[in-house]
Amino acid sequence: MVFIVVSFLLGSIPFGKIIANAKGIDITKVGSGNIGATNVFRSVGKFWGVVVLILDALKGAIPTFLTMFLQKNINFYLPEPYVFVGVASILGHIFSPFMGFKGGKGVATSLGVFLVLTPIGITIGLLVFGIVLLIFRVVSVSSISAAVVVFSYVLVDSIIRSSLQSSYILISLTFLVMLIVILRHIPNIKRIIRNEEKKIF
Repeated sequence: MVFIVVSFLLGSIPFGKIIANAKGIDITKVGSGNIGATNVFRSVGKFWGVVVLILDALKGAIPTFLTMFLQKNINFYLPEPYVFVGVASILGHIFSPFMGFKGGKGVATSLGVFLVLTPIGITIGLLVFGIVLLIFRVVSVSSISAAVVVFSYVLVDSIIRSSLQSSYILISLTFLVMLIVILRHIPNIKRIIRNEEKKIF
């Protein structure tokens, strides 16, 4: 339980807002108003957008990896505790208590979590993200596509390995994250329908 709370609080650190504030910019009042890497990339600068992307990813990767490593010596009283810790960091990013329980869309933090949980799945997801981004130049479309692909990989891989029952927690997490990513991008989807969504380049 302590690891879950700590992971949630770590995920809650709004690096995008902190860095933007340091540059004299209120990130919540420019661009899309989101504190994530994409808005920082557009509104503060490409370099700082990449920095926020890395920091937000590490918020998910570090607690997930540490829990996976420590479970060999600590009884967490939970099956696959690192999965729950990963979810906590993602939820912390989306519902940050430091931001009035508002936050980013969870994409970068999910990237960090799945980099630990399913390196192959996230690699495929990143390839799809890059290809879709090159074609459409819209980050929201790329993010949703990557989330769907990662979930599909985890599900298909579990079926092939005949491990649906033992992998149900990871499958459930991946489905939850995919759903969250889609729901958090509903405003973007509406802008795409109205042909108002900004292209990244």
